[in-house]
Amino acid sequence: MTVIVLAVLIWNHANPVDSRIYESDSLNYYKGHVTRVAEESLTGRDNEGARRLGYQKLEVHIDQGPLKGRKLMIDNDVTNTHHIICSKGTRVIVKVDSSPGVKPFYNIYNYDRTLGRILLLGVFAALLIVVAGHKGLRSLLGLAFAMVMILGFLLPALFHGYSPAVVTFITATVIIVSAMTLLNGWSRKTWVAVAATVLGMAVASAVYVVFSGIMYVNGYNLEAAEELILIRQKSGLSVSGLLFVSIAVSSLGALIDIAMSVVSALFEIWEQKPDIRSDELFRSGMNIGRDLAGANCQTLILAFTGSVITTLMVIISYGYQFNQLINADFISIELLGGMTAAIAVILTVPFSAFLTALAVRWSRRFFG
Repeated sequence: MTVIVLAVLIWNHANPVDSRIYESDSLNYYKGHVTRVAEESLTGRDNEGARRLGYQKLEVHIDQGPLKGRKLMIDNDVTNTHHIICSKGTRVIVKVDSSPGVKPFYNIYNYDRTLGRILLLGVFAALLIVVAGHKGLRSLLGLAFAMVMILGFLLPALFHGYSPAVVTFITATVIIVSAMTLLNGWSRKTWVAVAATVLGMAVASAVYVVFSGIMYVNGYNLEAAEELILIRQKSGLSVSGLLFVSIAVSSLGALIDIAMSVVSALFEIWEQKPDIRSDELFRSGMNIGRDLAGANCQTLILAFTGSVITTLMVIISYGYQFNQLINADFISIELLGGMTAAIAVILTVPFSAFLTALAVRWSRRFFG
């Protein structure tokens, strides 16, 4: 894993990506904190009552960058879409627009959420380590490695124009192998779980290819398609393949989970009952996997559904007709994503059971 991370860093240094479609050199964002509220006029005018709208004039101390130490007076308009209400001590991000030849303009971009993010990640990591012990620590390491692979390899490779299917499969395979090896070491259990998960990924890819063609959806149907087309003009990005990348990455965790759950349970059964027949082990895997597949499929479908709740509310309020709604791009994309992941999860169960039974049979044949 260390070698791979170093290779990714060296590759990125040798192949830098500049796919910016807008120049933003004049814009900078700095941390600061409010030292004084000079003026304030806020009233509760929205329907919920709790949200106050109006205006503030703030004195902000800049805590970093070339303006560090300066105090600026900044006008802060509080609206429904920019509802940043500050008081003395509030930590904020200040947007500085310093275009050449123009007087610098300052405004409150957002709250500084750094502390909250650190605390949230800290609580997550602490609970995982306390509950799961050393395997929790290994899981954190595997998660960090997965983020490096996605942000450091997958995304730059896509910008460089490499095949989305190829780089996604490489990324997923490396993440699968590293995650499972961290949890269970380099053992027969790990090999079987890796093979089952990779087969599940292959199934997800095949399902996507078939049904994306039938449903006429690809990366060009994504909400950000227009921006992606502009990015493509400055890079080798394949817009059409990005939907597959998104679905594959989203389903990866569920596939790892179900493969490792079934395989671990079957290896435990084999250890407790060494004389169990391969066909009995396979049937046990199917019985175990049925419950796991049902729970994981519900999780996946609900997760995909939850991601479009607000969009559905807006569309329903617009009075969409049934045929108009059910054939909308975003519904087709979410349905394809959810069903692709669910089908892959379902078929990973027999893959895991069969490969475990096969591994047990081979172990007896070659090792007694």
